[in-house]
Amino acid sequence: MDPRKVNHVSRLWHKNPTAVFFTLAGLALLLLASPFVWDAWRVSFIRRNATAIRVGDTKARVKSVLGEGTEWPIDYSLIFGRLHEDWSYGSRFDWSDALQPEFPFVSPFRLRFGPDKDDVVITFDNCGRVSKVDVPAPLP
Repeated sequence: MDPRKVNHVSRLWHKNPTAVFFTLAGLALLLLASPFVWDAWRVSFIRRNATAIRVGDTKARVKSVLGEGTEWPIDYSLIFGRLHEDWSYGSRFDWSDALQPEFPFVSPFRLRFGPDKDDVVITFDNCGRVSKVDVPAPLP
């Protein structure tokens, strides 16, 4: 490495360490915020495009419009055969309960055990065709 270039960076740091610090802090903040921005964009994209899904569409059509969803099979196949299958599309973060009074204090991650009330839910019948599309009202 050219010693003159190293000297140049060193001089920049010594001349204005505050600017270098805030530049690095800004980059770190941008890196930390990018998953949350990506998730918010993805949710708005899904809600906007979910209106293109119609009753009777196939799973392949749903995948081409919305991508892969989280599958929640309602499986009573041992008794009745498979009744229906739900695919949900929603946020991976939950800001309504993000601040906790106990450790870990801030936890925006959503544990999923089924579709949430603010998820787009596509229900398929036993033939693999859309039987219902639930798009929640926009958040205020």
